[in-house]
Amino acid sequence: MGGFLSIYLGIDSIRASVIDDEGIELGSIKREAQIILKKECVEQSIEQLFADTVDIIKQIAIDYEYANISSMAITQDMGSFVCIDSLGEPILNAIMSCDRRARYQIRLCQKSYHKYKDECILPWSYSIIPKLIWIKNNMPDAYRKIFKVLTIDGFIAYRLCGETAIDNYSALLMAYNRKTSGYNIRLINDVGLNESILPTVSKIGECIGVISGKMKEELGFKEDIKFMLGSNTFILSSLSSFLYAEDNGDLKIMAYNMESSTLCTLNRYVKIKKDDGIIRLPHKGGLYIYGYIGDYCIRFSEWILKSFKLEAEEYIDISEGSNGVMVLPYVMGEGYNQGSDVKGGIIGIECTSSSSNILAAYFEAEGFMIKDKIDSMNYQGINTDRIYITKSIENEMFYNIISDITCKEVIVNNKYSHQMALFDLIFNKSSLDKDDVDIIKPDEIKSAEYNKLYNLHKNLLYRPLIDVYKYRKKALDKM
Repeated sequence: MGGFLSIYLGIDSIRASVIDDEGIELGSIKREAQIILKKECVEQSIEQLFADTVDIIKQIAIDYEYANISSMAITQDMGSFVCIDSLGEPILNAIMSCDRRARYQIRLCQKSYHKYKDECILPWSYSIIPKLIWIKNNMPDAYRKIFKVLTIDGFIAYRLCGETAIDNYSALLMAYNRKTSGYNIRLINDVGLNESILPTVSKIGECIGVISGKMKEELGFKEDIKFMLGSNTFILSSLSSFLYAEDNGDLKIMAYNMESSTLCTLNRYVKIKKDDGIIRLPHKGGLYIYGYIGDYCIRFSEWILKSFKLEAEEYIDISEGSNGVMVLPYVMGEGYNQGSDVKGGIIGIECTSSSSNILAAYFEAEGFMIKDKIDSMNYQGINTDRIYITKSIENEMFYNIISDITCKEVIVNNKYSHQMALFDLIFNKSSLDKDDVDIIKPDEIKSAEYNKLYNLHKNLLYRPLIDVYKYRKKALDKM
């Protein structure tokens, strides 16, 4: 079938991998992507993103000519979208899933459209619909120009081959009803949107167009390239744990991908007791995908590594509490600390603090975030024994901290990326090497100490900043 080009469009990076027909990754190229942050606005220049993607494809065509690439697909964070006019030109920048401008519209939808809860299986906080309502209310001239709303991969497909569609999982964020295989027109009309702006929906793995003619030559390919419909990072992040779980007959594995900050697991049907952001999607064999879509996560660890030029040998065994340094929740991108004046930052830095302390404090904050979401799933009756981490930063300190904070075994596989998962999903294969993993077990004594800090972490979300220092000092004194 020839080689496969798999491209992942992250919040702040673009990564392309070439995979042969056996599922072996031949190589990859990564480039930073520019993100626009203005208060609660989180956007990307779609024109710049497209230009960068094209440049990467051209480089791939040169470097991996021997791979005989015959097909490609793109994946992106779930909930990111772009609006185009009747000429196919973008009206606005691409709006990222973590954009916060539509908070009022989200609350309005939660209160006013509760009757659709059985048809809208995703929480309103993840939906694209409130953001479109925000655009209509606050940018009416732009809204009137909208011809179609596309996912970012759908936009790039349109530019490259003149055809476009979105996958049936991503379409759920636009009021798509999987039971009827169509959009919920009643809901669309109730919220005051125009149903004609919604895109065509196809299944994952379908060929939605062919890159040929001048575009093929411009990209540097000799043969036509099939553009296959991919999916989003939530689905791809879950895939590796499912492959591992199915092989071991163990459903109590939670998948976590640091790149996209998604957390998900496979389980039997469980009735969600309250709306706390948990997603439930039908899988197969009577099983469902449960989890949380990755929230905006500043690549804080990478920033620390670059800024302080930390090398692998400088990673040291940091005691619980990171020598008093704390990374406050919103730096992690957590969106549920509304009402708190703790909006994110690093506190507790002293003359004795090291860059390793700051890095460890970030890892601890990420561990607290994971534990909080696992506890929420446990409350719903979705239990987990182990955490399966894919494509994280290769840092043993991170894995140990996550294991100690959650008091769970951590299974690490740094060789199975979103790009490889996309290949498996489209071609129904399994390129995951289930034996090539590391297993980290929690330290019971450290887990007990971290549990004290975890309670502090939760209290910080609802306390004024002056109390943060007081609670932090008490917790550290007890330790």
